[in-house]
Amino acid sequence: MKFKFKENINLYPDVGVLSKSKYHTSWDPFIRIFQNHGWKIHISCFHDNFNDILEKVSNYCFKNDISFKFVNSQEVLQWLLSKNANRSESGKFMTIYPFNKVEFTKIVRELYPLLKKYNGPYILSDKRYLDSKVIYYRYGIITSKIDNNIMKFPEGELEDKRVPFYIQPKYVNDPLEENTPSNLNDSTENILTTNYKDIEAIHFSNGGGIYKAFNLKKQKNVILKEARPYIGISTDNTSISCRKREAAIFEKIEYLKLTPKLNSKFYEWEHYFIEVEKIEGSTISEFTQKHTLVMEKETDHLVNKKKIQVFLLFTRNLLVALKKIQSVGLVINDISENNILITADFRPIFIDLEDAYFLDENVSVRFDIANQYFEDNKKEKLLDFKKDTHKLGY
Repeated sequence: MKFKFKENINLYPDVGVLSKSKYHTSWDPFIRIFQNHGWKIHISCFHDNFNDILEKVSNYCFKNDISFKFVNSQEVLQWLLSKNANRSESGKFMTIYPFNKVEFTKIVRELYPLLKKYNGPYILSDKRYLDSKVIYYRYGIITSKIDNNIMKFPEGELEDKRVPFYIQPKYVNDPLEENTPSNLNDSTENILTTNYKDIEAIHFSNGGGIYKAFNLKKQKNVILKEARPYIGISTDNTSISCRKREAAIFEKIEYLKLTPKLNSKFYEWEHYFIEVEKIEGSTISEFTQKHTLVMEKETDHLVNKKKIQVFLLFTRNLLVALKKIQSVGLVINDISENNILITADFRPIFIDLEDAYFLDENVSVRFDIANQYFEDNKKEKLLDFKKDTHKLGY
């Protein structure tokens, strides 16, 4: 599916100024003086609806003399929808710049019925309007004339912080009075607060977080893996579908004892979670730092020999583990020093199978995950299993 916006632009050749930067195309009416800061609207989208959304929103802005911009490249859009995107910029397909607060409320309320059927990722830096899945807004800097992201109000100065959660400046009130938490309450059980305590983030990505937590019913520490909706490289390769596939893989190869045990899977609000066993162990980085002979001043031959034996045992166990996994037709794909834990008895545990797949699995889009620090073009022509072996070799 490709951008079709050029056709729309040609319908309005003389009513505004069209400009293009590396990542965005902007349209402004001829006479428009922006406020330095104010309310702005972000429109989210997904791979299957961006053209429809672009057409509807751009036509609305043309007819009402409203400034806006949009991401002008499918490559950039795909990045914004991927799990590796900057979380504070994720999903921001279109930005609308209202002239003032009155126009802001009018635009949001009039776009709401036009875009009600569409879905897109939650824009983390913004506030969602009612139950819309694509209309978000925040108060912040509009022009590029402001230094150091400082907004000046009669009451004082505030920094416009670009963070992956909503901040409303203390000197402004939300003019959309109907958009209150009472209108958005979800009556479903809050599984996270009911079943867990001491939830602490280990890692965040645009696709969702990894958390350690204490399961109150089981009275033990566990790992929670989260997936956000409408994040992914395609409609059938989303964070949620990858997390569900990972859960299925954990279940299917549990008998190999090379992965964490899957305990449960559930939805919390719009997000999908799986709970897995917490593995006690070291990452490969931690393991090698502890046992390395590099810069070692130890002169005792037996101590050095023991360290070498540990490395040989660990390396052999890794190779055997990969062979076992490949024997059931599984391609791990994402092999990195942080995705494998080494237990106290030197057993490798593959803790991240989000991008793994079985060779006989019907996956429409398969993509190769590169090693984080070591990569070359030698594996381009290799088959799937050979690629995994090549990556492990690094």
